[in-house]
Amino acid sequence: MNKNYDIIVVGAGFAGLACAQQAARSGLRVLILERKQDVGLGIRTTGILVKDVFDHLIVPDHLLRRINRIRLYSPSLRHLDLQSDDYFFCTTDTPNLMRYLLQQAKSAGAEIKLDYSFKSAENRDDGFYIPDLDISAKFIIGADGAKSEVASFFNFPKPKKFLIGTEYEYAKDVLDIVQFHCFLDQELAPGYLGWIAPGIGITQVGLACRQPYKPDMKKFFEKIRDIVDIRALPFHGNRGGLIPVDWPLRDCAKGNVIIVGDAASHVSPLTAGGIDYALRLGYNLADALYAYIKGQTALHPGKAIQKYIPTFAVKQLMRMGFYHACPNWMMEIMIHNPAFRLLAQQVFFKHKKTA
Repeated sequence: MNKNYDIIVVGAGFAGLACAQQAARSGLRVLILERKQDVGLGIRTTGILVKDVFDHLIVPDHLLRRINRIRLYSPSLRHLDLQSDDYFFCTTDTPNLMRYLLQQAKSAGAEIKLDYSFKSAENRDDGFYIPDLDISAKFIIGADGAKSEVASFFNFPKPKKFLIGTEYEYAKDVLDIVQFHCFLDQELAPGYLGWIAPGIGITQVGLACRQPYKPDMKKFFEKIRDIVDIRALPFHGNRGGLIPVDWPLRDCAKGNVIIVGDAASHVSPLTAGGIDYALRLGYNLADALYAYIKGQTALHPGKAIQKYIPTFAVKQLMRMGFYHACPNWMMEIMIHNPAFRLLAQQVFFKHKKTA
């Protein structure tokens, strides 16, 4: 017998779970479809949270590790130390954080179907029908990542600019000081950087670069061996994937299909941070869906959330400058320049939600 929902959320990442939890809490009938059997497996994000996330998200302390120091390295490993007394980041036990957020959505009333990959939906007068599940819904929300099947099926514009990120985890915490180590090197990480992060009982070592380049972890390990000798650490796992750094899709609705998060390039093109935006837009979208479905407004949710989507104009300009005007020799000159220190402090510790 056909079961009907107000919204079907495809993807149990940060954007999808925020939208599903908020919508279910408000009383909407919500179903989450997730391709993985366990949302804590196959992680594609570093799981690093900025301070702003905690304006709207409560996370158990045991899943977090707070950090307010960064050591930024030039290509020759000269370094600059940055610190903030009023801003911080948190590394996370990401697998269990995702399980926690899924449980929060379930407790709010959302139904969940794991181990299901979205393939298609039939457009009907009253919404959409998914034949192989015999379910229907007024809205479909595509929150299924940079390679969104929802976006593909409904012919949304695809992001054209990506970073490729790879991170290895080692089952030991070996950093003497609780700080991020960030490595600028346009030959090793063109368009982004490398990092070492103190996780929860682990050390996270990663590298990201713009396409068509690919992370060369072997070269990176060789570069950082005097800081962290990877050979001495037990391997724990790896994560990674594509990070869209294109212009954010503001017109992210086609009829009653709406895409959000990485699926719509709702990611900072400068820092490649997307979790805060995913959560905020997920909550905003849920509120807009509720108001529209309950007849409180005639404004379509796809239009309603546009005011919350950052333009990232300044950050796009800064990224283009970083791409084309910062060769390694220039980074060596800048690393101890007071103006560069001020800029780096602003980029890392003064998060701008809409810039």
